[in-house]
Amino acid sequence: MSERENNHVPELSINEQSEALRDLLYEEEGSAEMFKEVIALIVSIKNKNDRQTLIDYATTHLNEWPDEVRMCTKDTQPSWKDIFLNEGKLSFLAPLFRSLVLRDNYLGPAGATALANSENLKNLTSLDLSENNIGPEGATALANSENLKNLTSLNLRHNNLGPEGATALARSPHLSMEVKLGLVKQGVISQNIAHAEGVI
Repeated sequence: MSERENNHVPELSINEQSEALRDLLYEEEGSAEMFKEVIALIVSIKNKNDRQTLIDYATTHLNEWPDEVRMCTKDTQPSWKDIFLNEGKLSFLAPLFRSLVLRDNYLGPAGATALANSENLKNLTSLDLSENNIGPEGATALANSENLKNLTSLNLRHNNLGPEGATALARSPHLSMEVKLGLVKQGVISQNIAHAEGVI
């Protein structure tokens, strides 16, 4: 019986995988769809050493792509939990992403804390946790997280943070002034707290 009749598709060699990845990465302008193809190709590689070689190669070339196309959402496959939580089985993918959007995902304080404690977020430049009811506890965990120091955008709208959570964010030694000013514009940090904590 032929391979075609047996519905068996031979696995690509590392050279073929490298060539396929190179073809994707050398496009002049990356897109969200192309980024999904890059992720799918890397996930398909079973040999850890080969996979890491291609991840290192991809990481260098993806720096030419806009951060917004390097996005993971709550509906992305593979699951964001497998990529970004500390014990995630696909955490080797985390360095490839720049944006994580988990809007309205029922995270609560525990979910926000788990994310804040994960080193897999340290390459992100944008994080959207709006409408997750993370409360003061979740906000404080994010404020105290060194893993978020590279963020340039943080969306925390509609999270019931209260003055305690807002103050923790305003005082954060890890969040940039750009992020804090963004939280003021969102109304997450009030004008009074922003003035009191030297944000504005």
